[in-house]
Amino acid sequence: MINFCCLLNERIKYICNCEYNYFLNKPSVLGVGLGYKFINGINTQEPCIHVLVTKKLPINDLPSSALIPPLYKNTKTDIIEVGDIIAGQSNSFSNSPLIKKIRPIQPGYGMSTVPTSSPWQSKNTGTFGYIVTDNKQASKGYCLLSTMTTFTNSNDTPIATKIVQPSRQYGGTTNDVVAKLLRFIPIKFISGSKEPVNYVDSAVASYFNMGEIQLINPFIPNIGIPQGITTPKVGKLVQWTGCITGHHIHNITTINATLKIPYQPNLRKALFKDVFVIKGNINGDYDDKGALIVTKKNVVVGLLFAGAEETVVGCGINHIMNELDIRLLRYDV
Repeated sequence: MINFCCLLNERIKYICNCEYNYFLNKPSVLGVGLGYKFINGINTQEPCIHVLVTKKLPINDLPSSALIPPLYKNTKTDIIEVGDIIAGQSNSFSNSPLIKKIRPIQPGYGMSTVPTSSPWQSKNTGTFGYIVTDNKQASKGYCLLSTMTTFTNSNDTPIATKIVQPSRQYGGTTNDVVAKLLRFIPIKFISGSKEPVNYVDSAVASYFNMGEIQLINPFIPNIGIPQGITTPKVGKLVQWTGCITGHHIHNITTINATLKIPYQPNLRKALFKDVFVIKGNINGDYDDKGALIVTKKNVVVGLLFAGAEETVVGCGINHIMNELDIRLLRYDV
């Protein structure tokens, strides 16, 4: 049984990585991934292809070309409604205590780039994920990890752009600068028939008080201090604290997902692979971008970067560490 499940999982991963266009070319389909089959709301624990759609529609309302087959190459499918997943600059408003100014700075609180004249950029807020060190300049102090769309305004944002806490949307000014942009992974957008692959939405900023780790509080609100790293697993219970909607605990629904995700403010789409999806009564969206996603034992799984009302999407911590050439700061607790 174990060998059968392993072979089935590998087959599904291959389909999600290499044959995703069969599904993504259908209307309302955002992506595919590996998850468990649900029947009448009951988890059967049987691996299948999760077909991620914005909204489930009655079969009678769809043309035959839009229908998702119950089997694809002898592999079961399951249609999972995920809503209108989106990423990028957000412009919502929150009364969360995690958007206020805090010193020493602390993961889970809101940050942004310095104020600009752009209406969208002036309202953009993201979450400070955690403290990291730069493998290329390990002797130069500590860095802050978040999404690219928290620490930049676009792919053209200059290195050394200043980061403020609180974010500019919640009163941050040039007097609140805490870091400067060190490195980010540009988002590669779809252009015509060209569909470059992304694995992460992430960036690091150099903390201004280099070497003074006592000036950064390492405790994530409602979580504590992260301990180690792991890969996403279907059904794994995870948690995160975002600056907009606070603390959440939910199960990972889908892994090894391939998704086409629109980015605000212009809704250009980007293709992501090997990301993971969490569904539940989250009551939030991508506004918590940058939040570190960890297990109940505080082992790091990834970084939240996109979402919808009852769905969030994360990129894996191993991809983030490899692409940014960083490592998470370790504490003895």
